[in-house]
This record gives sequence, structure tokens and C-alpha cells, in this order.
Amino acid sequence: MLMKMLESLAHKLGRLCGSRFFRLYVVLVILSCAGGYFFYGNIQYHASLRCRLSDGIGVEAGREAINLALDEIRRGIRRISGPYEANPAADRLSPVDFERRLTLLAATSVLFERIRWLDEFGRERLQVNFNSGKPHFMPSAESRDQSASHYLMAANKMAPEQLYISPLEFNDPFGDEDSPLQPVLRIAAPVFDGAGARRGVLVCDYAAVELLARFEKAVAGNAGRTLLLSPEGFLLTSALPDKGQGLVFKPTSPNFSAYRPLIWARINQAEAGQFEDTEGLWTFNTVFLDRNDAALTANAWKIVALLPAKKLYGNPELFNTFLSALLVLLVLQAVGCWKLADVCQGRKRIQEQLRDSDEQLQNLIVARTSEWVGDALSREKTARQLKLLDTALKAAAQAIVIVDSQAVIRWANPAFSALTGFALEDVLGKPSKELIRLGAQSETFYLALANSILNQRVWRGEIINKHRDGIFYNESLTISPIRHRESGNTHFIALIENISERKQAEKRLANLNRVYAMTCEIMKLIRHARDSNALCDAACRIAVQEGGFAMAWLGVPDAAGEMLHPAAFAGIDKETLAQFNRLPTSPEQNSHPAHAAYAQMCNVGSNDIESDPRTKDWRHKALALGYRSMLSLPVKTKGKVLGVYSLYAGATEVFTNREIKLLDDLANEIGLALNAIDGGAEQYRAAAEA
Repeated sequence: MLMKMLESLAHKLGRLCGSRFFRLYVVLVILSCAGGYFFYGNIQYHASLRCRLSDGIGVEAGREAINLALDEIRRGIRRISGPYEANPAADRLSPVDFERRLTLLAATSVLFERIRWLDEFGRERLQVNFNSGKPHFMPSAESRDQSASHYLMAANKMAPEQLYISPLEFNDPFGDEDSPLQPVLRIAAPVFDGAGARRGVLVCDYAAVELLARFEKAVAGNAGRTLLLSPEGFLLTSALPDKGQGLVFKPTSPNFSAYRPLIWARINQAEAGQFEDTEGLWTFNTVFLDRNDAALTANAWKIVALLPAKKLYGNPELFNTFLSALLVLLVLQAVGCWKLADVCQGRKRIQEQLRDSDEQLQNLIVARTSEWVGDALSREKTARQLKLLDTALKAAAQAIVIVDSQAVIRWANPAFSALTGFALEDVLGKPSKELIRLGAQSETFYLALANSILNQRVWRGEIINKHRDGIFYNESLTISPIRHRESGNTHFIALIENISERKQAEKRLANLNRVYAMTCEIMKLIRHARDSNALCDAACRIAVQEGGFAMAWLGVPDAAGEMLHPAAFAGIDKETLAQFNRLPTSPEQNSHPAHAAYAQMCNVGSNDIESDPRTKDWRHKALALGYRSMLSLPVKTKGKVLGVYSLYAGATEVFTNREIKLLDDLANEIGLALNAIDGGAEQYRAAAEA
């Protein structure tokens, strides 16, 4: 029974291990094959790009080799034809002298097999053969009539310095039908005498074997795949890839244009390029033998290279190497997956053992933990309460500070930092008097405060304190002692609130109430006024007594309307007022405000005389008299200014929009009252001038 159980367990373990191995291995095989496919494709793609570039460079090298050879030919023919053209008496040279000259030139030039001079009628006048470096003069009896030759007709149409290069022709040097034909280029240059008349044509036969050998050497990298084709499509250097060599230079042999007409037609459509078909990659370029030809393609050779498709897109060595590496990788992955599956199964057995041990340990922990649950719950509740208290104190809008019995700050909330400008890390552990006792209160005030809280009394009050930036502000302060049952006072807690805005609002309301009370008093007098002088005096006196202004005066213009004279004033004597108003009259606002208000028929004022740039001309006088803000209001009626009502205050920011509106309405009412009083305007001005 025991053996059967062991065998069953072993079978299940093996099946589980095999299942893990199979799933993991299949995933790795798919990933490896996909990665290998893309990797091999990328390598093959770059290899094909290199093949394309290599074929293009090889064809271009062949074209450059032929062009260099053609340049040497052009220089050689000009070197030969030059001396004759330069001689103004060339038509008087004897045949013997010209024979000697051509013989000498032929001996020094190794490019040409034969040099001939044809006269303007096409008859061979002289002929010199290179004869392997031993020039031989051919008798005139052996000369032939060349008047119908194509090179003679082409050269006779050319201007001086122009050359005619014929298509590649095939010449039999031995006159034997069985001997192979030799490729020849015929170069013709027109000859002129000193008078500019044509004296025939100089014809040089160039053995093109050297030119074709240079071409073969230049395209050696593409050996067996590069063809040089004549304009008619005949092979000049190599046979077709799938044909024998044959007679390369015989025009009767099969040509490329007949064997691949579609490819030939496509090549002739452009000067150079590359394209692909089912056979592979075709690379071609064009060599123009004579750029002076009107039809450039009539005498042009084509260089064609074919890179087979198997070589372009297939690399057996690379494929075999890559396939071997992939197989080795798959084998290693199989071994690794098997080992990993075995390790996973072993880990599972260990986990089961640990699970049993953990269960036993958990039972033991539960027994011990039950003893600590009560204490833990109590501590958790206390911690939650403390956390809630801490969160509430930190979130409080009022600044809260806790100090010990030595007045050292032990705790503060973020609102305290926002109120005073001091960071919390800078205030903890510091004496409170360094941060709180920075205001305008006296030392006696703080001694009374300390005496109150030390006697177990809560202190409440308002003080002026200073922000870290130096700005003074009002604050409401409440200090409560924290008393311990045995040790007495241990700490003090302070609640601080910034009441600067409330104080400012109260101040503005008080100012507005004073101005309103002042306007009400003056309006009462206006209803019963019968004398303009009494009305003006009352308006200035009530402004100082009821409105709380430091000085008020009412000025009227003189008969010329150029100067203002005080008709009534309060809070200042007449001599001081005259000295204060002694400034040039100007409509600009940087002059005296009363004159500016009169000239501009609008309110002119300043809420901060000390810093306002418009007050620079009279600022020193106002500050000396204790004035910090002022407002001048034109007294108008029916569009006419009767005078100016000016008010001065000993504080800044006194005149708000509401107060200005009340005072402006008051000035208009005074103007209506003065205008209504019979003769009031004249009496008003007369009193002022007096």
C-alpha cells in the first residue's frame, strides 16, 4: 500500500513538473523565434543595402576608368594635331617634312596604332603605323580613298579644337578571316592652315584593348556580373551570365538587346540608376564617347551589372550560422526551463511545510495576543484622540501657542507662523518675549499681564504687535494657565487672532460717521442760512470740531479769477494759512491743490502727502503743520466755481470713496446755498478780499 501511494505521488509530481516545463518552454520558443526572425531580417536588409551600394560603386568605377582613358586619348590627339594647326604655312610643307613629323609624333605616342592625314577631298595623303614602337611610313600607292568614311564627314563639320570619336569598330589587323577582330576607336580632328581654311582631317586609330582592360580591372569587384554594351546592345567585355563567352567582339553574336529587350529598353530610358526584377538587382550607367555629338545616346556605351536575387536576399552561410545559434539557444532554454520547473516544484513543497509551521505559530500568537488586545485598544483610542486634538489645533484659524512656566515656547500651530512670519522650527524652544513682545506696549503692561496669569486668572485684551517683516498689526490675545493638581502652573496656552482688518474697518466707519455727522450739521445750517460769511465760517468750524479734521478753509477767487483768497478758515490762524497757500497758481496738480481744484473744476486730494509725488512743491509745509492727507472740493453752482472747500487731516488714508462722495455733495450744497443768498456771491468775495 505504501509503495502504491509513493508511485502515485511521484506520477503526479512528474506530470505537474512536465506541465510547468511545457508552458514556459512554449513561451520562450515563440519569443526566441520571433526575435530571431526580426534580427535575421534586419541583418539581411543591411546586407542587401551594402550590396546595392557596392554594385553602384563598381559601375561608377568602371565609368570613371573609361572616362579617364578617353581623356588621355583626347590629350594625345591634340598633342599630335597641334603642331600642324599652329603652322601658318602648313599648306606649303613638303610630304617628306610632314612624313617626318608624323613619324616623330607617332613614335612618341603609344596610344595610337595608326595616324593618317586625309586631305579635304578624302584622299590619304600620309599614313604612319605605330608598328610596336618602330613607326613605319606607308607609301602613297597603298593609300585609299576615304571620302565616304563617316569620321571624315563628321570631322569636316567641326570647328577647331573639336574632336570626333567614332563608335567602337572592329578591325582585322592581319587580313585573315579566321583571326579575331580587334576593337578600335577612330579619333578625327579637323586641320586648318594659317588662313583658317580647312586642310583635311587627322585620323588616329586607337586600339581599345587597353581601354577595355582598364574597365575590367575597375569592375574586378563585380567580376562576372558587369557588362559593357555598345549603343546597339552588343557585348564588349563579357558574355551574358547564362551564356558562354563566345566571340565577344563580333557584332554577329547574340546581343543583350535581343536577349533581354525589356531590360534594355528600361536601361535606355535613363542615364544611370538601379531597379529590381525577378532576376535580381540591375545597376547601370552611361559612358558618352563624344559629348559634342548632337545625339548624346547615338554614341554611348552602357555599363550594366546584375546582382542575382539569391545573392541580394540570401546568404546561406549567415543563415546556417544563425540557425545553429538559434538551435543551441532553444536547447539551453529547454534545459533551463526543466530545471526551473523542478525548482518551482521544490519551492511549493517547502511552502507547504512552512504553511504548517506558520499555522502552529499563529495559534500560539493568538493565545498570547488575546492578553494584549485590551491594552492595545486603549492605547489606540488614546492615540486617536491625541491625533484628533493635534489635527484640530493645527487646523485652527487662530494662532495657538503653548509655553512652559519659564515662558519658553514648546508648541505652536501653523497659524502662529502665518501671523508672526516666524517659521515653526525657528520659534520652538525660544523665549516668547523675543517673538510676542515686539509691539508698542510698555514694560508695565507686560508685568500686569504676567501677574494676572500667574494668579490663575485668564487674561484677555488687545495689543499691537510687529510682524517679522516689520509691519505692525493689531491682535486679540487670550492667555489661559494650565494648572497641574500637584505641581501648580506648568504651562500657559495663548490664543491669538489678527484683528487689523477689523480695526481698520472700525476706523473707516468712525471716520465716515464723523464726516456724516459733519455734513448733517452743515446741512442744517444751510437750510436756515441768510448770511454767506456766517455759512462759510460755520462750514470750516464744524469740519474741525465735528468732522475731526486738523484744518479747514474756504477760498474764493479774486475779481480777475486768478488767485484764491481765504473767506473762512478753522484750525489755523490767518498768517499761517497765508504762508501755507503762497504758491504759484497753476492748473497742474503738482501745484497747490486748492488752486488746481479751482482751475480744473474737480476734486484734488492726496491720502499720503509724504509719499505722493504730486505734493513735492508744498509737502514740507504740510508736514511741518502735521498734515498727512487733504482734499480740495470745488464749490460749484450752475457750472460755475464759486470757491474751493479744503480739508486737511493728521492721518493718512482718511478720504475714502464714500467720504469723498459725501463731501462732494456737501460742497455742491454750499454752492447752491451761496448762490441762493441774495448778493451772497458778491458779499462772499468782498469779505474774502477784505
